[in-house]
Amino acid sequence: MKTLLERFQELPDYRKYKIAKHNVGEVIDFLQNSI
Repeated sequence: MKTLLERFQELPDYRKYKIAKHNVGEVIDFLQNSI
């Protein structure tokens, strides 16, 4: 099972930018909860 970061790194650059710009707080919360 891939980690969120691995899936994030496989996305096209424009998707990375959009996700990072709009959902960075959610991503951080997810990573903290999954450790």
